[in-house]
Amino acid sequence: MTPDYYETLQVHPRADEAAIEAAYARLIERYDPARLDGAADELVALAQEKRAAIEAAYATLSDPARRAAYDAELANLSETKDQRPKTNDQALPVGPSPSALGHEKSEELLDYRPLPPAKRQERPRDFDPEPHRSARMAGRAPRRTTTQRWAAPAALASALVLIVAVSLALTGGAGLSAATPTPTPTPSPLDQFEAVIPQARQAAEQNPSSAQGWVDLGNLLYDSIQVVRETAPDSELYKQRIGRWLEATTAYSQALALEPDNAPTRADMGASACFYGAGAGDQSYVRSGIDEVRRAAQIAPNDARVLLSLGYCLVSAEPPQTAEAVASWRRIVKESPSSPLASQAQTLIAKYDK
Repeated sequence: MTPDYYETLQVHPRADEAAIEAAYARLIERYDPARLDGAADELVALAQEKRAAIEAAYATLSDPARRAAYDAELANLSETKDQRPKTNDQALPVGPSPSALGHEKSEELLDYRPLPPAKRQERPRDFDPEPHRSARMAGRAPRRTTTQRWAAPAALASALVLIVAVSLALTGGAGLSAATPTPTPTPSPLDQFEAVIPQARQAAEQNPSSAQGWVDLGNLLYDSIQVVRETAPDSELYKQRIGRWLEATTAYSQALALEPDNAPTRADMGASACFYGAGAGDQSYVRSGIDEVRRAAQIAPNDARVLLSLGYCLVSAEPPQTAEAVASWRRIVKESPSSPLASQAQTLIAKYDK
């Protein structure tokens, strides 16, 4: 099932880039893990799942090409839903059936008026609703099963308590005093995508003809390893997750089989191959990644994401092609200064243009 990214970011489907950017900034700050320091594990898990969903929605809606493809998929789903054949219920004729008309004179009309109060006399005092069970249980004291009676109210109460707890945790308690919670470790930003990756993989596999589903899976895999690469590139965690670059390329290739001219997706696939090759010390992956990104640049030469990925691949080569990479990033700043990727390009320029 295709997720509703507009609902996730709480914006109108015709919202402009500024509205999407503002909604993302507001929501991502609301679910900042630092605000849940010391909260219960259930609250932390809920916040992580919500934050990952916001990230996935923003990754699609902030990119014009991805957003256009997503909107087209939503339109196709809407048209498919409207073209469903009528059910048997819709085809039933209006009015009484022929059989009812045939027996109308021979049968008395049903009386739908309510019965008078039974006054607790509807059954005699010695009535046994389960005579067979009574025979089996003769000589044994009856057991009252109150668990089932109170199961639904208890579950509802638990859900309400959890919702209130989440609200209090995210709003700082709104002035209410509470007992000091048991300290729990602050969730690591490196794990913020872990909860939703299995869900995205299942969604893509269940609907393999949806290019957007494969793109969403690839983006989550890409982001889950990229955040480790940027934060702790020499860590053991990065070594453990480095294979996700190849998983991302596989997901992107599935999407490209359905949409071969999707330049940003092809560029992301190329960058994933370059990152894997650089981390694993295999330049063959870097070379193939550069080829894919250059193909994407032929389709969309001014796309900011394509230019960013091209620079990533060029500095991953041996020897690094730094001058061309910096020139690619400068084009982002010059031609797309309002793009969310412009600040990222500025950071890369400051790092490599020495």
